[in-house]
Amino acid sequence: MILPFLMRARHGALAALLLCLTLPSLAQTHDAAAASPSLSYAIDVSSSESFDMAISKSNKDIVGKAFGVTRSIEVGARALNMVTAGIEERLRAALIGTERAIADAELELHDSSDARCERALLLGYLGRHRGAMAEAERAAALQPQSAAMAYCRAMVDLRAGAFSAAERNYTRAIALGVEPGGAYFGRGISTFYQGHTAAARSDFEHLGKKAGNPAWRLRAAVWHTLATPDSAPPAPSGADAEADAESRWLAAVLQMFAGQVTPEHMLGVASRNAGLSLEARLVEAYFYAGRYYLRKKESYRAVACWRQALGKKVINSTYDTLALMELALLGYTPD
Repeated sequence: MILPFLMRARHGALAALLLCLTLPSLAQTHDAAAASPSLSYAIDVSSSESFDMAISKSNKDIVGKAFGVTRSIEVGARALNMVTAGIEERLRAALIGTERAIADAELELHDSSDARCERALLLGYLGRHRGAMAEAERAAALQPQSAAMAYCRAMVDLRAGAFSAAERNYTRAIALGVEPGGAYFGRGISTFYQGHTAAARSDFEHLGKKAGNPAWRLRAAVWHTLATPDSAPPAPSGADAEADAESRWLAAVLQMFAGQVTPEHMLGVASRNAGLSLEARLVEAYFYAGRYYLRKKESYRAVACWRQALGKKVINSTYDTLALMELALLGYTPD
């Protein structure tokens, strides 16, 4: 099953950013969203016009205070537009390349599974999920005992929102001997969105223990926190939290969930020293900000943050897909 969250709408970006960062909850009747990660938040979210209207005269002071943060993030991001603007075009060009590679391999009676896996991933990035899943299945059929092909299927399934299939294929990939870090992370996300939080926590704990990279240990802790909504997140070790710029902003995410810093502060940290990865980092950061507001039952701001994540247009980011899915789970229908 592919979740019906494949349509996209990215408009009112500044309004969404300001709403995400600053505005108070707008309507208590819309704040019944449970912090549960199951697939039924059961909430009716207003149309995009409501978000734009929320930036009103009565909010000028709040907006003014936030504008410094807004400007610092957006100006830095604008300088990197040339990096992200051509992502879709480059993916389409790469897709054509895989078609040639598959044709050449079959003409020469060579194994085309690697090219088919690459094509499946590219189709998934472009939102063509049925074709992606079919191509990944063909790749796996060529090498049924390949851990890499099982992992490829799992990644495609996850991007399509086919979480049960993704969990199954991640498990198969682990059993066949794939490098487990990414597989445990992907399986944890898959079980998390099926509402199997105990299984998700187990995978994130395993990842946290095995990861040799401080940033990945912190990311595992963030997701463990998401899967444990009723308890405070663990305090990151000082060594991990200060290892590098990537670790510092992920430590700020944990501090945000612990109530020690605001989402504005976390986004400010995320915007520093990112280089060419700024846009991808901000997609992930806005995703976490949305989950923070959902946990606080401030659904309007959660939706605004996920809209802002989508506005980055980093369509090959897992967090772009997850933000789109979160909007769909809240009943948000893009225009």
